[in-house]
Amino acid sequence: MTTADRWLRRIVELEGGLKDLAVDNLAAIAERATRKEEPAAAPSSGSLTAIIWEHVAEQCLLIRKALTDARAVTPGFRALTEAQDRETVIRVLTHAEHVLGPLRPDPLAESTHIRLHTINAAADNAIFPGLPTETKERVNAKLSGNTLMNFASFLSARWRLNDWTWGRMDAASALVDVVAERDGFGSTDLRDELELLRTDLVGVDPRLKALIGESLPEDDLCGDAVARLLKRWLQWNIVLQEVPLLMTLQAKSVDGNPLPDLDESAKSETFTQDDKDVLLTVGKESVADLLTRSSLRRTAMRLGLVAWRAVQPVGKLWAGAFAVLKPLVLPPILVGFLAPVPSMVAAALGWITLTVATDARFSWPGHLLVVLGAGVAAACALLRWWPKKNVRTTVLTLLRGLFTVGVAAGGAYLWLRFGAELTWLRPLVVMALTGVAVVTSLWSVTEAWRSLAIGMASGLFAGVVVGAVIWLSSEPLNGVVAALAMYGALAVETVLLTRWFPAARTASTPSAAVASQT
Repeated sequence: MTTADRWLRRIVELEGGLKDLAVDNLAAIAERATRKEEPAAAPSSGSLTAIIWEHVAEQCLLIRKALTDARAVTPGFRALTEAQDRETVIRVLTHAEHVLGPLRPDPLAESTHIRLHTINAAADNAIFPGLPTETKERVNAKLSGNTLMNFASFLSARWRLNDWTWGRMDAASALVDVVAERDGFGSTDLRDELELLRTDLVGVDPRLKALIGESLPEDDLCGDAVARLLKRWLQWNIVLQEVPLLMTLQAKSVDGNPLPDLDESAKSETFTQDDKDVLLTVGKESVADLLTRSSLRRTAMRLGLVAWRAVQPVGKLWAGAFAVLKPLVLPPILVGFLAPVPSMVAAALGWITLTVATDARFSWPGHLLVVLGAGVAAACALLRWWPKKNVRTTVLTLLRGLFTVGVAAGGAYLWLRFGAELTWLRPLVVMALTGVAVVTSLWSVTEAWRSLAIGMASGLFAGVVVGAVIWLSSEPLNGVVAALAMYGALAVETVLLTRWFPAARTASTPSAAVASQT
């Protein structure tokens, strides 16, 4: 092919070049090229393409001159207008060919007409007529993963399946619109065709009757109604394929792998029209709603532990400072954010523990640190529930806070009233309260056995420290020593929690194991 290309260039050169591409010129070139004898001259060292480019460049320079004389920049010709010489013109044309060439499958035919059709979540839905009319509200009602810079679906398998299902339905609707526009559905009266189509669709699945209606409306029998019927049929079939699994995930509160086996009650054969509303239920959820699920809280706990390692600065001094601060940050703040109510209960138990250790209603700095930790948990609870403007949830949160305060005050009073003289019992009470507080805070962010093991270790440490101090001094601890004992218990909790990450759920059935691998 290369040799033939070079011979063609030589033939063009022998005919005097492409000239102005007149018919006589092209006929002479074609006649010489079809001769059986070879030209007397040797084949050219260049390519025929180069001659074509040079000729096109000359024509473009003529066009540029005409545009310049007109003192106007025609849309689409700016690059050619700015080109000053033949080499620049050829470079511009070469770039254009690289960009636009793949859009023209046949280089000898006219340019392909390119059509752009968008698929987005703002589209209406044929089987969900009650969606909000405002674009942003409609998108928020449908999608769950359009938060956290559109990465929120990575947090939940339910959210991914929900958004995937809406995407399939929107794509089906868009494809029907493309076909309807191309085939010219429009305003033609199609009464008989529509009735036949409706009968066929209801015959395939009688449940479609509720979506299509008992009969066709007399004022809507044009071709656009065909598109609406097809959209309902396609979207209903997509719902039958995807929503049963979403219902199972919703019922079993599963947000990650392994995926559970499909519930019999959720299979497509028993699926009803009302069951599709689970898409709207999941679509309304927020990231705060996910934090009420244990699987995501465990994932967030692992993420927080990894993030702490990632933000540690370089250098032994800074690394040591971060190590000292870690027990004061991870359990109170991270766990307080993920599980605010258990953290508030744990803070109340911590208050009682300090009172038992010091025989004081308030000691500095231990009780102050407990108040700060409880405040973080309470703030996280309000941030989670307040935006919902749910009066019931807000009142329950306030009642939980009051209950926490009551537990702390009541426990402290009971010890000061009846147990202050029981010196031998003090280490045991501190050990038990510390262990229960740690288990309470970790119960919803890690596995039960991990929280129990970490709680027992932390409680044992605090009890031994308090017992040793009392044995040496025969007096209750002062505020600083009690705070150090609590800090030590938090340090034990932090070390064990870092050593034993909350593990992901394991597959319980062969099918679930396969799902987790895929």
